Amino acid sequence: MSIALLAAATTAAPASADWSAPVTVPGSDVPSLAFPTIAFAGSGRGLVSWRAGYPAGATSTPAYRTQRTTATSFRTPLTLENLIAAPMTFGRTRVATLRERRVSGGMGLTADLGTLTGFYGPDRTLERRATIDSQPALAGNRGGDLAAVWSVTSGDHDRLKLALRHPGARFGLGHVIRGSGRISELVVAYGERGDTVIAYQRTSRTPSGHRRYTIEARLRRAHHHFGSVQVLGSSRGFAHIAVAVAPTGRAYIVWSEQDGGEEPTSRCASTRPSRDPGTFCSTARARSGPPAPRHARRADRS
Repeated sequence: MSIALLAAATTAAPASADWSAPVTVPGSDVPSLAFPTIAFAGSGRGLVSWRAGYPAGATSTPAYRTQRTTATSFRTPLTLENLIAAPMTFGRTRVATLRERRVSGGMGLTADLGTLTGFYGPDRTLERRATIDSQPALAGNRGGDLAAVWSVTSGDHDRLKLALRHPGARFGLGHVIRGSGRISELVVAYGERGDTVIAYQRTSRTPSGHRRYTIEARLRRAHHHFGSVQVLGSSRGFAHIAVAVAPTGRAYIVWSEQDGGEEPTSRCASTRPSRDPGTFCSTARARSGPPAPRHARRADRS
């Protein structure tokens, strides 16, 4: 399997321009491949990243492989070990990622910073000797702001944490954003004005003991504290979520959810106006589409 870059223009192209011919990324011809990503910094240069598949007999998480890129040219792949979040760009030339690294007392979660020339080094240990649950996520903007979110298992619940980094500073300490239930499908976006939105699926128990799945979000306007938790809608266990913040500050959350059987997939969306301190708009829901893939992961932990 290999990655083909369909288009990665560094300058504005006419609206009527066709997509470029696919370009196979050197080094991506591996037996199996997952989680391809592409991101561009303010300079116009970017990264194409992917996670190599599990080789036979492997017991550890596969390494991410990353290539620095301009519009259509690629360099020799840079293999980065023990990454649990794909490298992403911020500022004009900076790169950030999250890594499992040995720290005092065991393994910890560290935020590593670098540049598009390939230098990576630890910025701060975000979590020590903890069970990192769900897939951590990173987001940044061209101004140089960064947000890292992750969840930590604590008894029967997860603690959803967030740490922020502003230009010229280190990551701050992690703060608990949600402290109950089980957290999965975690995503974050950091707008150009400094607005931050987090969304995730939360699993809880009803009084009768049944699992309840909900899609939740929290929004932080620039220079303000996070608003309260908002439940955007229910889920049936399988969910895929994406978030974005427009340059105007309008926040978008879209997701699909399905129960893993033969029921159709529901596609949902919710928005929040640029300066509205209130809640997200009512969720728009479209019940259409094929069933979710059989291999999709359901948040069915007790």
